[in-house]
Amino acid sequence: MGRNDVVLVDDDGTVRRAVMRLAGRGMEWQEHATYANAAAAITCAHEAPAGAIIDVNLPDGDGCELAMMIRARFPSTTVLLVSGRRLPVHTHRAYLMNVPFLLKPVSATELREFRRRVELAEGPATVIADGVQRVGARYALSPQQVRLLSLLASNASRTVISEELGITSNTLKCRIRVLLRRTEQARVRDLLRMILLG
Repeated sequence: MGRNDVVLVDDDGTVRRAVMRLAGRGMEWQEHATYANAAAAITCAHEAPAGAIIDVNLPDGDGCELAMMIRARFPSTTVLLVSGRRLPVHTHRAYLMNVPFLLKPVSATELREFRRRVELAEGPATVIADGVQRVGARYALSPQQVRLLSLLASNASRTVISEELGITSNTLKCRIRVLLRRTEQARVRDLLRMILLG
């Protein structure tokens, strides 16, 4: 998986082909029909994909959980959630993750907008990902602390970060305080500024 790849996860092959056709040329697609295959590919990836289009209702897993996994590992990846049904739980989770949610069938206009967001995000996303790695190396952060730093830099809500890490909100507050002490910063805002400015 490379920086120009877009992960497409949908159990319907017809939908996958339509999305790739409507989005246009110039994107490298990594197709997956199941949650398990996509999760394995994301886990093994060495570089962040540029984008991900994920069906919320997968036969073997939850597309929202897959989106959280991608955002946690690669905060710079532009994610789009899609579904054939609008359930309040899915729209709420997408809102908490700050991820767009669209109903199928997705139109060509909506896919062009997604493509534009992917292309615009490539510059700043690389800066953020590189900044997280640089700060992690400078302060000898543990992999768990780097993951927390990535989630904070992804602008995910504290609720989403707690869910992704499998911890309570109080434990998250403690881990953020430890991270701030370790990096010699007073506030999360200062830490994020250091990621961007070096």
